[in-house]
Amino acid sequence: MLSGDWKKRKIEKTKTGVNFNCGKRGERLVTVCVLCVVLAGAGWTDLRERKVYNRWLAPGILIGIGLRGGTFLGPALLFYVVSYVLFRLRLAGGGDGKVAALIAGYLGVDAGLKAVGAGMLTGIVYFLYHCCQKENLSVRLNFLAAWFWQMIHLRKITECGSFSVKNQENTIPLAACMAAGTYLYLFVSFMF
Repeated sequence: MLSGDWKKRKIEKTKTGVNFNCGKRGERLVTVCVLCVVLAGAGWTDLRERKVYNRWLAPGILIGIGLRGGTFLGPALLFYVVSYVLFRLRLAGGGDGKVAALIAGYLGVDAGLKAVGAGMLTGIVYFLYHCCQKENLSVRLNFLAAWFWQMIHLRKITECGSFSVKNQENTIPLAACMAAGTYLYLFVSFMF
């Protein structure tokens, strides 16, 4: 029979978010579970439609602020600013930047950097596999080199992708790759 202690536990609002009175490990588990659900939805829509909808991200951000309080906003804003630069260069989509900010908000700067980095590595593996299947790796690398040299010669930052047509076949579902990389990071960090 369970003791009555669980009835005495209350959900309390603190400066750093919601306290479930279940210890640090329990609070981390709740945070990680919410993050995983949001990433699953965002990754699924990115795989199917090559879009990350705000209907997945907005509730995730609001719940993250509720769970982590002020510690959510700093890392999320930092990652969002960096992602915005990548978005303006057309190196990543807007939804991909919001997913990276969401990951950093839930995990913090250090763990968020590792999780997003694992997601980027997953994206590189996806890119190389996809290019080797279609035998167009050299074409894509030539486009990338031409963009890089154009920026050097013009001494001006221009959008990447102005040389090629952007369609679903030419894009990487980066939100799904970041979700997979985050799952991998969380699995490894919990195991070791």
